[in-house]
Amino acid sequence: MKKGHVSRMEKSLDQCSKINEDAQKLFAEKKSQKEQSKCELEKALSKYTRSIEEWNSSFIDAKRVAAEKEKEESLMTNIRSLKELNESLMKSCSDLSAQMDNLKKKNNQFLEQCLNDLYSKWYEWSPSDIGIFIGYVLKSDKKQIQHFGDIAKTNQMDSKSLLQLSKKDWMDVFNLEKFNDACCVHNTFSRIRDEFSITDNVNQIAYMKDVPKEYLCPLSKAIMKDPVIARDRVTYDRESIVSKASELVNASTLFENGELKLVPNLALRHRIDEFLKAKQ
Repeated sequence: MKKGHVSRMEKSLDQCSKINEDAQKLFAEKKSQKEQSKCELEKALSKYTRSIEEWNSSFIDAKRVAAEKEKEESLMTNIRSLKELNESLMKSCSDLSAQMDNLKKKNNQFLEQCLNDLYSKWYEWSPSDIGIFIGYVLKSDKKQIQHFGDIAKTNQMDSKSLLQLSKKDWMDVFNLEKFNDACCVHNTFSRIRDEFSITDNVNQIAYMKDVPKEYLCPLSKAIMKDPVIARDRVTYDRESIVSKASELVNASTLFENGELKLVPNLALRHRIDEFLKAKQ
């Protein structure tokens, strides 16, 4: 083989070897780039996955917070409604309490007036009035009050009978269990008798049952001291009609030009004087 031909072959072989070497380097370089790209892709995918997971978690948390907020707002709305209802109920209760207090006050005033009227006419008490008096003093129930009234009725008792009773008599007659109760009733009756006393002979006679009705003033229910005829043609005791005329239902018929017109009933006054003289 010729020397020149060998030389060309060696040169060609060297070129091929270099080309192969360059190819191997390029392959290695591309492989390295591939591995690097793969690694970067895996990192990017991992980061993307974490981002999705974080977003999902944030979304879930946001929905949970929104639900809790909505729940709290609903609860607050209910609380405000309950508060308004409670305030309304409190106001209604307060108004009702005020009304009850007012009714209680009026009832106590009415009861006090009724008792005062009863006490002021103690000398006219019937057996049932006696039962009411004892029951009120002892704070008895309705059945016990009826029982006291029945005892007074059975014993034919009136207010004059009570004047003769001692503390022990009160206890025995009305079957009172405690002597203190008898003392309380006795002392209360004595106080009423003294407070609404019959002080003069005229009223003492008026207390008697045989006084003619025409001798009694229709206002005071006592024997008239100075009988006078008013414009309504009814005879009154002067003191009673003068003090109570303006309070009467027919007050306008009793006055003339603003003046109370009264005419002395001399004939009736004479008969009353004769009656009193006969009784003294």
